Amino acid sequence: CSGLGIPKDFLDIDFGEAVDKFKTLDQVKSPVLKLFRLQDIQEKTLDAIRKGRKQASMTVFGSITTDAGPVGMDELLPIFLMIICKAGVADLVTSFKFVKYFSYDIGSSQFGDFLISLCESCVKYLT
Repeated sequence: CSGLGIPKDFLDIDFGEAVDKFKTLDQVKSPVLKLFRLQDIQEKTLDAIRKGRKQASMTVFGSITTDAGPVGMDELLPIFLMIICKAGVADLVTSFKFVKYFSYDIGSSQFGDFLISLCESCVKYLT
């Protein structure tokens, strides 16, 4: 998980809940339920950032902003990759593609599209 480019001010944040939740991704079989699980993981990740950076508030696409400035995709992608690495889920690329192609209209929301884009970025980085 080293060399992911996680900004220094995120290194001391505890993402344990998000990692634990990610470890359960393979326990659900339906692509829709996997998408919901990914949404829950995203929320756990953002909660950890909020707690770690204090006084954060939500912005567009689930990113957050704090007194230290906005938290966007440049910060979220390496954090999500770190969570994936720590979770060690088998068949991850297959799970992401399964969600992308078979979650149908449920994934066509603002947050669903964001998550699918985030997952695709992770797949490109990991393969």
